[in-house]
Amino acid sequence: MKKKIILPILIITVLLTLTGGAYAYWASTVSGSNSNAESNVTVDQAGVVTTTLNVTAEAQDKILVPVGKEKNGVSVSKVTSSFSILWSGIGAEGTQGTLTATLLSVKAGGVEIDKTLFTLDNLSITKINVGTGKTVSLDIEFTNEPKDAKEYAKIAGKEITMTIQFSVFSSSIIA
Repeated sequence: MKKKIILPILIITVLLTLTGGAYAYWASTVSGSNSNAESNVTVDQAGVVTTTLNVTAEAQDKILVPVGKEKNGVSVSKVTSSFSILWSGIGAEGTQGTLTATLLSVKAGGVEIDKTLFTLDNLSITKINVGTGKTVSLDIEFTNEPKDAKEYAKIAGKEITMTIQFSVFSSSIIA
């Protein structure tokens, strides 16, 4: 009689464990929206979202120049931008994740340029919970000078925009 009861209990326990693990895996890998041209960013289900930022506008009427070439009141080598981030996910509220920012591409006057001229630094918040919005800041720095006059000509006097990818990786997975 005890063997007949133990087998169904074991089967139910295994099914519940597998179902919970499958949901946690799904919630940590589904991609979110593909593009967002605003500073309000929603990352769906521990996924990835990209946003395009006009760095020239962020410089607030100052010229963006490489590090070491700044002139007080005229030019800057770094701008700080703020983003409202919301990690959404139904049924996973309170799950904690790690937020990252990656520079995907840079354009000057609509033409792709070498993204290694710029760096992203000082992401103000790296821990985020599902369902809790956060305002994060990110430094964007014109770190490296163009390598030659041809590369400089692609950038000089042009509007600089960049595509930034925000990703959330789940820290807590139900096993």
